[in-house]
Amino acid sequence: MKELIGREHELEVLAQRLADSAVQGGAIVISGAPGIGKTTLAAELLRHAESSQVTVLRTAGSPSESQMPFAGLHLMMGAHLGSGSTAADSRQKALLAAFGLTDTVPAHPSAFLVGLAVLDRIEAMAARNPLLVLVEDAQWLDRETADVLAFVSRRIAGDPVLILVTARPGYGNALLDGIDDVLDLGPLSETEAAALLDQSARDIDPEARTRVLGWAAGNPLALLELPKADDNDSSGLVPATARLRRTFATRSLSLPAPIRTALLIAAIDDRAELAEITAAVGAVHDTAVDASDLAPAVTANLVRINGQHVAFRHALIRAAIFTEATGEERRAAHLALAGVLSEQPVRQAWHLAAASPSPDSELAKQLESIAETAQARGGLSTALAAQRHAITLSPPGLDRTRRQLAGAELAFQLGERHILTQLLTEVTEGDIGPGEAARLEFLSEAFDFRPWTSDTIRGAVERARAAGIAGFTAEALNLLRSIVARANLQGTDEEVLHEVVATLDELDLPADDPSVLLIYAFAAPVDRGALLLARLRRATAAAIAADRELYELGMAAGPVGDNHLQVAAMMSAIDQLRRRGQVATLAPALWALASAQYFTGDWQGGAAAAAESECLASDTTQPLWAAAARLEASVLASATGDTQRAAGLISKTLAETPQFAPAQVARANAMLALAEERHDEAYAHLVRLFSRGDPAYHATLRSWVIVDLAESASAINRQDEAVALLIELFKQLGRTPSPRLHSGLTIARAILTGDDDEERYAVMASETALWPFSWARGQFAYGVWLRRRRRIAESKMPLRAARDQFDRLGAAPWAERARRELRAAGERSPAALARPDDILTAQELQIATLAAEGLSNREIGERLFLSHRTVGSYLYQVFPKLGVSSRQQLATALAKLR
Repeated sequence: MKELIGREHELEVLAQRLADSAVQGGAIVISGAPGIGKTTLAAELLRHAESSQVTVLRTAGSPSESQMPFAGLHLMMGAHLGSGSTAADSRQKALLAAFGLTDTVPAHPSAFLVGLAVLDRIEAMAARNPLLVLVEDAQWLDRETADVLAFVSRRIAGDPVLILVTARPGYGNALLDGIDDVLDLGPLSETEAAALLDQSARDIDPEARTRVLGWAAGNPLALLELPKADDNDSSGLVPATARLRRTFATRSLSLPAPIRTALLIAAIDDRAELAEITAAVGAVHDTAVDASDLAPAVTANLVRINGQHVAFRHALIRAAIFTEATGEERRAAHLALAGVLSEQPVRQAWHLAAASPSPDSELAKQLESIAETAQARGGLSTALAAQRHAITLSPPGLDRTRRQLAGAELAFQLGERHILTQLLTEVTEGDIGPGEAARLEFLSEAFDFRPWTSDTIRGAVERARAAGIAGFTAEALNLLRSIVARANLQGTDEEVLHEVVATLDELDLPADDPSVLLIYAFAAPVDRGALLLARLRRATAAAIAADRELYELGMAAGPVGDNHLQVAAMMSAIDQLRRRGQVATLAPALWALASAQYFTGDWQGGAAAAAESECLASDTTQPLWAAAARLEASVLASATGDTQRAAGLISKTLAETPQFAPAQVARANAMLALAEERHDEAYAHLVRLFSRGDPAYHATLRSWVIVDLAESASAINRQDEAVALLIELFKQLGRTPSPRLHSGLTIARAILTGDDDEERYAVMASETALWPFSWARGQFAYGVWLRRRRRIAESKMPLRAARDQFDRLGAAPWAERARRELRAAGERSPAALARPDDILTAQELQIATLAAEGLSNREIGERLFLSHRTVGSYLYQVFPKLGVSSRQQLATALAKLR
């Protein structure tokens, strides 16, 4: 093919990637400007794949379908919906609902479940033959398709699948942003351009040849097309791409008016079938038109007709046709097409909206209904587009305001900051009621995690109060939750939290309502601690089947210091959230579980929960929860001695979310410094959490790091300073029964106090099972204190107890210190036994544990949102690591390592 001149090397690279994919899956993007050769390379690789018995799935982005949820995915998978799917029932239903092929919309439809259904099918197909997934013009994919394909691309490692994506530079979506391997195509060199032109236009005269080479600037498509244009302009000032678009448009101007209208209709809606196009053309020109009348457009090489489908030969042709049409011509085309779509109300409404020159209340209602249906099916981007059309068509008034707020909520869910800002700016121009004001405040702060001033945060509390008094309870609680979450992230503003408590008291909402308990827990964890703990324990026992309630109760248990209650509530909530496919809520739930398991001593479970939380938060575009999960994973990695990974997680968090939670960052840095015995640095980080006025000051998080502060202060002889910092927390002991606070202060006192032997010894008999890491550090400090006072024999018992507990936890740096102290006391310690997390990754351990419990690959995949083949791949790696050859041996192998 002459179009491949100058692209031979790139074709070799792609062919090698296709061959490699038979062993190891992967994804690659071919990036380049229009006409630069992406399509040609993809077509040649496709031909090569088909001749090599590689199965091919194809799709392409389209500007007119970029707002239609799962349009690109349907093009790719539509023919394979009935091909013996092994997808789980919930995934199958989600996929059918996404394509509008079922009347039963899932209660919680999710692009995540759709992604799992697609992954199931792709892995099933790849099990028979290597698979090439070709995605062209990815910059125009609908958001949902891009999200699903990005999800799949992250999970095909080890499968014989190559995802090949073509896209223009300067665009971004989940798929393009998630693929690191990019083949950038630039213009052809002068020699290559001349060779291509000479092959494609052998009779071109020298002067025209020079002109074309200059205009084309190495663009292969321009080199092929410009010689066909009758243009003698030799100025060379017109950019090649603009020149090419003019060439395409000029070619259409010589066609009869009905054909030009047909091309315009095809340009505004590339879903339009041939019969729809000809019917609409007939309505515009009041004359009968059939397929044969479009023959001149085919002859002019502008379109191809395949059955009932009319396709432009290149996207630039379509853009040129659309650009050259007047606004009135476009409106007429939209109206004509709407007139023939009476049996397709959704498409009809889109075209009527595009054609409407003024507000139309009835059409706005219709589009709002379309938005609601799209949202129910998981098509948030389509829902947002329909809602924005509805807003445009809405006359000023409460309906318009309501739609603007609904649109802003959709923009928030999609992460579209600029659209949310635009819609909220428009809302503020009209009069709104207290419910809308609270909703507006909540949305206005959705993306902005900058510190609030006292005045702005008090204003937000007052708006929540007004909404609650007016009966808008849900809006009031949403805003109050947002306020306390902000206070928790940026460092607790205690005066503002007092106002939150006063507002909640005034609203007099049900005392055991989980949302109310959650707000009280974050706003008054000490002053209301005793009452909250009693209500939380009672409510948790009653909330057997309500996943949302269990989630909120588990979240509330953290600030009031009952991490064991938090684990129990979250484990139940997470199990139900998994079954219902509520993936977005799973990310924060897993973070809360991981943070609680750090204290309760299940570090293997905590590491798995934190890793999964980060993965799900990334999959569902929740960067703040991803950052929180990374920092919790960093704390656990430091505690187990994986300090390189811990440092990397902190660095990644600061790079991606530099404004995020300075107190959490300080805690993670302190744990890293403690693991590496940089006690002075650890102390400096921890002091910030106790210093009012420091951005990292955090009234609640102080109770998390009590033992860390005591350990670092004791190591650098700053015990008196640490005791002074803890005085305020000591005063809280009588006001709250917080188990974490009481335990932490008990152990800190034992570490920090002077020569009171009995007080140090008291910690020996308490806190063993409930707070194992803190208890072991107290034992270690006591053993060190005894040894350095030459009470060698007495020191060995607490040092052994500390060593053994550190070994059980996997706290390698602390276990090594205990062994070092025992050596100094004249006792040799056995080597630490290997642990599962020394051998397996968090994901491998999680899967191996579930397999050892008797779950099948499919059941594990259902629980962890993986395909069953991915589970099988993980187990294939786990078996040799554990030295087993069957699932039946897993439980024994894991038990030996625990």
